[in-house]
Amino acid sequence: KIDCKESNRPDLWSTEGMARALSPFYTKERGIRKYEAQASEMYIHVDRTVDEVRPFITAAIITDINITEELLKQLIQLQEKVSMTFGRKRKTIGLGIYDYDRITSPLTYKAFKPNELKYVPLGFTKEMTLKEVLEKHPKGIEYAHLLKGHERYPVIIDKNNIVASMPPITNSETTGKVTEKTKNLFLEVTGTNLEDCKIALNVMACALADRGGKLHSVTLDYGKEKIITPDFTPKRIKVKFEDIERITGLKLSLKELKELLERFGYDVKKAKDCLEVEYPSFRQDILHPVDVIEDILISYGFNNIEPLVPNIATRGELLEFEMFCESLRNALPGLGAQELLNFTLTNKDVLFTKMNIKEYGCVEIANPVSSKW
Repeated sequence: KIDCKESNRPDLWSTEGMARALSPFYTKERGIRKYEAQASEMYIHVDRTVDEVRPFITAAIITDINITEELLKQLIQLQEKVSMTFGRKRKTIGLGIYDYDRITSPLTYKAFKPNELKYVPLGFTKEMTLKEVLEKHPKGIEYAHLLKGHERYPVIIDKNNIVASMPPITNSETTGKVTEKTKNLFLEVTGTNLEDCKIALNVMACALADRGGKLHSVTLDYGKEKIITPDFTPKRIKVKFEDIERITGLKLSLKELKELLERFGYDVKKAKDCLEVEYPSFRQDILHPVDVIEDILISYGFNNIEPLVPNIATRGELLEFEMFCESLRNALPGLGAQELLNFTLTNKDVLFTKMNIKEYGCVEIANPVSSKW
């Protein structure tokens, strides 16, 4: 078990992602891990009816993968984690996993009216309309609010008019049931932001590739343009040497910087006054050069940084009286006393009248909500 606090690194939310991140620290593997997707004939037509409800979709095919019970657990865990956290509880992105051999290309991603179409949702044996799925299926009841107010609901349907899924609610029983007998997988991600859909797809695809699966691309026809996913083209950013030294306080050579970043999955080149770095397509947390500098520090090791006393005229420290009070606070509970900290505002009656002392000047609130303390 690993308690991962990296909320902005969905690529780490799996056994495969964690192994990928740790590998360079224990092996000779350095830089960006290469992934390639072979071309396939799988084609998805994106109908413009989905524009108002859930406009984007990305997809990939994974073949020749040995699906075990352990892999299924990991796959479902990653699917749910990415959809719930990175996807804002399926609001911005939702992932679907299917038995590829039960799907016939080309596919269509289109929106239908609530009672226009029927299919058997995952885990059920009876056909339901899209409206009934939202009213009766557990996932439909849980996520119906995501489609509330829309006249049409998004659906993925194949060449034979077999419904594969009703994103982001649930897959169909026909195509969406993955077992240990499944040999090839089809992944799709739908959402409200294309870049987020690409990142989520790459996270899932890379995890399955690390498990030995072979990746294949899918062509998405948006009408005005065609997109091929998954796309593993690295992203680029420049980081100035002076910024690295100013922020870290470390004087590191080019060789040291290169080694530190390559250990964190970057490819590094030297430019005139900066580093030109490439980072993996599934990293969505690099928004500014300072994010790269942070990775340099983590790779270097915070505990390896020698602390220096600031060269200033005065330094902050506790007053001698406060040190005495602290010793009392530590000692008195051992004698049976109980420490109380009261951050609640009080009033003059409590401060002076009840304490039988003479009133003196104090700060007062002009319009208190209550006269009680």
